[in-house]
This record gives sequence, C-alpha cells and structure tokens, in this order.
Amino acid sequence: MAQSHHRKKHQEHLKHFQNRNEQVSGISKKGKSTWPLAIIGAVGGLMLVLFTFGNSIPAMIGGVVVAGVAGYFIGQRLDKSA
Repeated sequence: MAQSHHRKKHQEHLKHFQNRNEQVSGISKKGKSTWPLAIIGAVGGLMLVLFTFGNSIPAMIGGVVVAGVAGYFIGQRLDKSA
C-alpha cells in the first residue's frame, strides 16, 4: 500500500497548499485585538474621567478619544508582534 505521507516531496506539497489557502482567504487568523482594545480603552478612559473630573462633558469626550486611540495603537502593536 502506498504511504504518501511518509515521502518528503509530498509533505512539502501539502505545506505549500496549506499556505496558499491561508493567503487566498484574506482572513488573518492572528491579530484580532485592535478594535477590542480600542473599545476597552475608550470605556476605561470614560470611567477614569468620570471618577476624576465628574460630569464634565468636554473632559469625558477627551478621555474617551484619547484612551480609545491609545487602545487602538496598542492593539496594532500586539497584532504586528503576533
């Protein structure tokens, strides 16, 4: 009986085929932390501003924007390193 999975050339062909499928799909299996971290950062920024400044609307908007952007960039760095 043929045992193609023991042959070296066959194994290289299978690896090439698996890599090609991942490239064609266009969906990355790694690095899906950008937007969740941006949302967590925005909520954390809102909570921090509420506890420190109270109900100041400009401070809330600024805190949400600054913390959300920081979370987004931290997520980008985590995605690149993964």
